[in-house]
Amino acid sequence: MGFTNYDIYRVFMMYQECLMLNCSLLNKLDENLSNRDHGSNLNNGFRKLFTTFPDFKTEDLSTQFKDLSFLFTYHIKGATSPIYSYVCDKISTYLSDIDVIDRDMFGEILQIIEDSVKLVGNCKLNDKTILDCIDAAVKSFDKYKSENTIKLMKKISVDCKIACEETSDMIAKKGKARHNAIYSVGVIDPGAYSMFLFFDTLYKYVLKKRRTK
Repeated sequence: MGFTNYDIYRVFMMYQECLMLNCSLLNKLDENLSNRDHGSNLNNGFRKLFTTFPDFKTEDLSTQFKDLSFLFTYHIKGATSPIYSYVCDKISTYLSDIDVIDRDMFGEILQIIEDSVKLVGNCKLNDKTILDCIDAAVKSFDKYKSENTIKLMKKISVDCKIACEETSDMIAKKGKARHNAIYSVGVIDPGAYSMFLFFDTLYKYVLKKRRTK
């Protein structure tokens, strides 16, 4: 495993496309929980990434995540935006003077994300939030980190999807969704699902990268 700034650029290009394709689905998941706009918020925000930061492709890793923090602060609406802004800022600091994200660093970044989500989101497991997905990613990495990159990313993607599906049985306890808790059972948490989509994009990227070598 080794993610460079160019890899991050390509991953977020793919994620942008993924959000466009899944925008309606994410909004639908948000229908009974919040403002029915989780997909639109992410999709509209990420459409501005490469126009707001035209040099994103060639910037160093730390600056790329600083840009993402800015994007979540000023261009992406929704309850998860402050959380992701903080997460990206912490990752940016971690990646100072780093040119390549190796396997151990990737694991540490996952832990940074989990710790940040707990702190800023003031949430715990089974609260029906993005934490339920990221926790699955952390545990999956720890379990399968000795596997090759493609298998590792596939395992993370699969485990995140399972974790998302399990949020369907939970009652929302955080954010606006908690006010509609009675309607939250039977619905996958949209924030957890958009997080799964990112890890699934990451898996598809490494798979595509391997096939084009």
